[in-house]
This record gives sequence, structure tokens and C-alpha cells, in this order.
Amino acid sequence: MRVADKYKPKNLSEVIYPSATVEQRIMAHASGGLSGNLMLWGPNGTSKSTVANLLPEAISGEDAIVEGKSLSVLLDQPNFQAIISNSCMLASFNANSQYYIVSHELDSYKIKAHEFWVLMDKYSTQMKVIITTNDPMKVHQSIRSRCTAVHFPAVQPQQVLQRAQYILQKEGVHLTDAAVMHYLSAVQHHGDLRKYFEKLDDLIFLQSKGAPFPPVPNGTKASTPLSIVPSIKKAA
Repeated sequence: MRVADKYKPKNLSEVIYPSATVEQRIMAHASGGLSGNLMLWGPNGTSKSTVANLLPEAISGEDAIVEGKSLSVLLDQPNFQAIISNSCMLASFNANSQYYIVSHELDSYKIKAHEFWVLMDKYSTQMKVIITTNDPMKVHQSIRSRCTAVHFPAVQPQQVLQRAQYILQKEGVHLTDAAVMHYLSAVQHHGDLRKYFEKLDDLIFLQSKGAPFPPVPNGTKASTPLSIVPSIKKAA
């Protein structure tokens, strides 16, 4: 099983964030310090979708009411206004609860923007819209203006190192921080968590086959037995 799947985060505290600023903003929404709709934007593999999927439960608990249909499918329903209205009413029965619409890659398809932003205004205290996009300028301006934009920049190797070491040690691969940083830096140009985890998959595979690891720069000690840190905050 790929490490990206095996060690997929179960809550927001396990997410690898691309910056401390992003983490602080997301945690403020999770704790109720901030509210309103969100537009998470940035390149692929920066935890946007992971955060968007985890936020409703972080805010409203396991009983969070999350729309099961994509936004494009929802707005194609002839009675979509009634669906949204009824869902908001249902959510209002639970204290501090909302109706959540999570929509990924909103720049990839067209929606009935006018009809939707009217509903965003009408149910602004009962509904929270969370959208992800690679290009915010491709999201309709009327929707974009009703969301707080949070930029997820490319992920750097140092932000992945702690979780990478945790995963490698769990899989029986013991390398120095310097060696792991060297291997992660080889795919740094992608800035994509998927590429970093593919590199870990490669190292784990080589270990399982008893094959040598790729060479590291002179003066860099590659292998050393390390103890697994008992409490790891970050995840993919």
C-alpha cells in the first residue's frame, strides 16, 4: 500500500501544511475563531482537498451535515434550492452546526453562479461553502468575493521531513535527517506531497529488497538507527 494512503491524515492536526500561516488560518476556522466560506487555492499536492474534506467534522463533529453531491451535480437538480434550504434547516436543529458544501477544483467546470451566490447570501449563517481550486481567477467573481481566500503554496522538503522520518521508521527504514532531506529535495521542484511520498515508497521498496539506497553527497551520513518519535503532529 502506498504511504500516501496508509498514512492519510485522519484529522487536521495530522495534515502537512505548506506554511505556519496556512495552518493558523485553518485551525482558527476549525475552532470557531474565524467563520465564513473558504476558497483554498494553490498548486496540486498542497493539502487543499485534504483540509477541505476534514474541516466540516473538525468544526461540527462527526454529525456534520456535508452535501454528498458535487456542486455542479447539486445545481443541476431542478429542486436544488429546496435541497439547500432543507439541509440548512436540518443543520440548524443542532447547536453550532452548519450545512457544508465542499467542492473540489471549482475552476474545472461551470455552475449556475448567480443562483448559487444568492443562496450563499441567504443562508450565510447556516451554510459554509469550502471550495478548492488551482486558479482562483477561474472561479466566478461573485462566488470568489463571498469566500475568504487561503493560499496553499508549494510544499518544501523541510515541511515534510518530520512526517517522512516517522513513516520511514515505521516501515523499518532508518536514515539520517540529512539523507532524507537529500532524497526529498530531488523532487522539491514539484512542490507536491504526492511526489514526496512516492520518493518514500521508493526508499521503502529498496529496503524491502535489500538494495542499496541512492548515493548521498560526500560528508552526509546516510544510515543511522533512530527511535520512532511517540507523538507525531504532522501527516500527509
